[in-house]
Amino acid sequence: MKNDKTVKLLKSEASDENLIYLCTVIEYIVRIRFENRENIVKALGKENLENLYKGIEVWSCHTYQATVSIFAERGNIPYGTYDFIQRLRTNIVNPRVVGKKYALMIENLVEDEGINIIDAIYKVYSDEIIEKLIEGRLIPDRLEDDNLDICIK
Repeated sequence: MKNDKTVKLLKSEASDENLIYLCTVIEYIVRIRFENRENIVKALGKENLENLYKGIEVWSCHTYQATVSIFAERGNIPYGTYDFIQRLRTNIVNPRVVGKKYALMIENLVEDEGINIIDAIYKVYSDEIIEKLIEGRLIPDRLEDDNLDICIK
């Protein structure tokens, strides 16, 4: 039986456009630099994440590729060997779709735990189970009960 919190989360969509943009940029960096998401977020650091999040009016005027290049350089993110495509078990998903999934989990974490957005970004992107879910091992329109509970803890 589903509790009210789970039902609410299953029907939610990310509403913070700044956060969706930030998460989409992270996903593009993953695909261009062949590094996993946790390493990307750690390399960017809190200052760059906050700059990107709060300066969305400026950054969204650029193409994603330009913004990605700037922030990958600022974070000194090397080219790695992480192969996103080979790890997928579904069709390749648009980076914005993945960004929206991460943004939803971050928004829910901020609401549930009352932590700031940057700390929530670190927590969600550091969760190995979420990484596996997002990598096509599960990117559904609706997350199942068991998986959702894992995603928000």
